[in-house]
Amino acid sequence: MRLEQMEYLIEIVNSRSISIAAGNLYMSQPALSRAIKGLEQDLGVTLLFRTVDGVRLTQEGEQLLPMMQDIISRTTALAKQAQCLAKSKAEIAFQGVFHLYTLPVIADSLLAQALEELNWRFPEAEVRIHMLDIEALPDVVFPESADLIIGIDVEQLLERAIARSGFHTEPLFTGNSSFVVGQNHPLAGKKIITRNEILTQKLICHYNGIDLNSLYQVLAPDQPPANVVFRSNNTRLIIQMLLKQEVALLTNNLLLQLDYVNNDQLRIIPIKNSRIQYFCLYPEDHPHIGFIREVIGIIKNVRSNL
Repeated sequence: MRLEQMEYLIEIVNSRSISIAAGNLYMSQPALSRAIKGLEQDLGVTLLFRTVDGVRLTQEGEQLLPMMQDIISRTTALAKQAQCLAKSKAEIAFQGVFHLYTLPVIADSLLAQALEELNWRFPEAEVRIHMLDIEALPDVVFPESADLIIGIDVEQLLERAIARSGFHTEPLFTGNSSFVVGQNHPLAGKKIITRNEILTQKLICHYNGIDLNSLYQVLAPDQPPANVVFRSNNTRLIIQMLLKQEVALLTNNLLLQLDYVNNDQLRIIPIKNSRIQYFCLYPEDHPHIGFIREVIGIIKNVRSNL
């Protein structure tokens, strides 16, 4: 068995769909199915079964998944430690103020954990977090004073803005958006939902630095504006509204895994063709490029452990 087979299984479990997982992994669905079949043959057990809601783990899969996650986590930690040992401390040491620009959704999920490690490993670095404003889609201007920018690009809408920035661009990982409703919502039984269907619903949105109406005016210009009835980052309040009212939450895969995926009273519906690219921008000639790469590595490690 191979590590990538275990990573494929974890992506399927997170996506609850082999087809969506294949898209996120940039591979064909048959190739992904063959990889999982090979893993099952190596282990001698069936790991997945199909349901009306997608695919789920078998009892054997439920027992083995935590062990696979632990193996991947330990392997990542090993590689990370080896990388740290291979580098000279002088190459990555940083003193002074480091300006990192990002979005609330990333600050609340990835950076909240990454900053703890950064503060521990680089106590003399003062990392200041600034919030990006990318509501003026697609005419976004990235701050020239940034040492590092961590952002989200929805269906390549920021491609020209990124090219204009003059920064070096580095993809981090891909994700998707989801439509979350209570179990009694009229759309709770759907397997996938389209943008046009979303725009007919009463919506809850996070404060994530992206204006939903601006986004959908670009993605679906012939449709009416989104009916956003509530904005909040209060998870407890959002869940209460989803269970008691006929509303739906639009969220991304990061917050979905942290706050909503394990609630049996909620139904998570993938949004058709909702590809998100998480990326970072930084000056390629930055005098502390080693420190920047360390920051990026820590963020990637946090993401792999979510």
